[in-house]
Amino acid sequence: FYAPVSDDTLRKAGAEILIEIIVFSILSAILTYEYVVSKKSENAREQAQLARLRALEEKVNELADKHDSISGLELGAMALPIGRVASLYSWLKGPAAAPNAEQPGEEPAPDMHQRMLSKGLKIG
Repeated sequence: FYAPVSDDTLRKAGAEILIEIIVFSILSAILTYEYVVSKKSENAREQAQLARLRALEEKVNELADKHDSISGLELGAMALPIGRVASLYSWLKGPAAAPNAEQPGEEPAPDMHQRMLSKGLKIG
């Protein structure tokens, strides 16, 4: 079927294939390593952003509590009901991330509902 091939030609072809396999393996390992490092960096950045978001939500909630505790202080045009900010995180990660947060489209919590009514705001 095929003409006989010399041993020297077979050695050269085998050596080329072996070199190509080694180079391909090294490049694949480098590519995989770069992907893993990039993914870790991305996850760390995302965790830092979520931690900052949680800190901001806590600060807003703290300020809202402080606002609620001040009695007799009229803020004029800024006298709007202040709700709890936990839904931002749930919008990012879904309902399982912030189980006590109001979901978009749900009715406000009863205390928030009463505060909005007392301010004369209409609830849609």
